[in-house]
Amino acid sequence: KITSAALAGPHDVYVAGSFSTRVWNGDKFVKIFNIAHYNAADQVWLPLGVGQLTCSWCIVTVFALAFDSKKRQLHVAGKFNAIDGRNVPAGLAIYDLNHGRLLAHPGGGVSMKNIAEDGVGTALQIDEDAGILYVMGSFERLTATRQLCAGMAAYEIGNMRWTCLADSVYNLEPSLGGNMLLTPHGLMVAGKTRESRNPNSWQDRSRPFAIALLTSSLISAESKTENINSSPKTFRQFHWSW
Repeated sequence: KITSAALAGPHDVYVAGSFSTRVWNGDKFVKIFNIAHYNAADQVWLPLGVGQLTCSWCIVTVFALAFDSKKRQLHVAGKFNAIDGRNVPAGLAIYDLNHGRLLAHPGGGVSMKNIAEDGVGTALQIDEDAGILYVMGSFERLTATRQLCAGMAAYEIGNMRWTCLADSVYNLEPSLGGNMLLTPHGLMVAGKTRESRNPNSWQDRSRPFAIALLTSSLISAESKTENINSSPKTFRQFHWSW
């Protein structure tokens, strides 16, 4: 079945899920597994150039795609832990359209508290202007930093920097699936609120469903280098509100 899709320009769309099929590419029949590329100009379905998601313990399923038009890269989230049978950090991968290769994600992957247990990426949103990839899923740790993080994180693409976004005050059910959306106002996350004694948490129990808004601001970090001509390093600071 197909579970996600992403536009990649005026003529190209990628669809993904858990499937295998055979299509005519204009010259011959080719096999497609889990991620397919449709070119509207040529009216043809194609597999990825090089690379196929695999899993040592599960049936591969892609739950989310997010296309970065600036870098021409397709971010992939789902249930998998290998590419062409070679282990990669679980839950995240990236397809580089410039080179036509499916690769391990530069930000690593996701796992459970025990890093040997694979996590699953279930939703993605990308803010190209800010250079942020938002990741949601069933996980408890980020493999690149080994930081504990319950189900939601932001990856700054330029800095290759992770920020855990899990916050008990703004904890919504479900914490996985397609319940987040990037808007001009920020990232909106919808769901059922959890009861909390924190005064900043959602207090109207008669209306338990709410939308939490995540915004970010750019701040500069003081450089430890002695080179006064070097540019200050910047990173994102994230803020939740109702």
